[in-house]
Amino acid sequence: MLTPLLALWAVASAQTPARRTAALHALRDSVAAVQAAALAFRVDLGTASSDLVLARARRVHQRCAGARRTARSLALLLAGTPPRASEQRARRDLGELERVLQQCDRDYDPAAPGANPDTLKAWGPFRLSQLELELRRYTQGVQALQGRETPGLR
Repeated sequence: MLTPLLALWAVASAQTPARRTAALHALRDSVAAVQAAALAFRVDLGTASSDLVLARARRVHQRCAGARRTARSLALLLAGTPPRASEQRARRDLGELERVLQQCDRDYDPAAPGANPDTLKAWGPFRLSQLELELRRYTQGVQALQGRETPGLR
């Protein structure tokens, strides 16, 4: 009975690094999608129609929500392993990254009460600048999970 349990443990522990690497790559891609949506939001914002502003806000909203789900999945994966001292900052920054993405999700939700194109035009660029600063700040700690800098998570 002990041999099958050892075999199962060996298989599970071998899959964990691969799953973690895949989750880190998914997070990197999700953050890049948020950054691309933020860049697209700003294009010709002054002359963009109300419908276009709302469509761009919806895209930012969707990308932030997707990145938040990806960050949450990584956090749940990490919660299943004992924390190492070297991972403390990464885990803390991952939690902060989730918070930042949740705020972005709320800020750019075109279906939220009070969301309108004029407000998005006025405050959108400032909030996106703040978002990009926070993304850079908190993704640096998450990079430590791989032990080296991950391109795109800057």
